[in-house]
Parts: sequence; C-alpha cells; structure tokens
Amino acid sequence: MSNLFEPPAVLRTPTWYGGPPDESPLVFLAEAYQAEHLGGRSKVRVIASGALIYDGIGPVEIAPSDVPF
Repeated sequence: MSNLFEPPAVLRTPTWYGGPPDESPLVFLAEAYQAEHLGGRSKVRVIASGALIYDGIGPVEIAPSDVPF
C-alpha cells in the first residue's frame, strides 16, 4: 500500500557544503519537468506552463519518488 502523502517525484539538488543532495518534493510526475544545465548552474521548469521552480547550483536530478505505485 502506498502512502498518499508521498510526492510523485523529487528534485535532488547539490548542497554547497558537499554533503548528500537535498530532496524537494514535486507536485507532478518526473516527466512533467525539464532541467537545463548551464555551466555550474541548473534551471528546472514545469513543461506545461514554463513555470520556473528552481534556479541554482547544479547539476540537479528529477527522479520518481521511491514509493511503489
């Protein structure tokens, strides 16, 4: 049984201090987002609306949640 409070996807971003990546829950499935990598920075947008949800150090990873559906 899956947990209804688990996000469908997570955004993994590097930490400035070099530790494990931070994970931020995302509202939509991983396929709904697009990541751009420009040098040491990354931007993440929602494909359908073009809304910018992340602009910071990179690289980033958009991954499906670890919850089995």
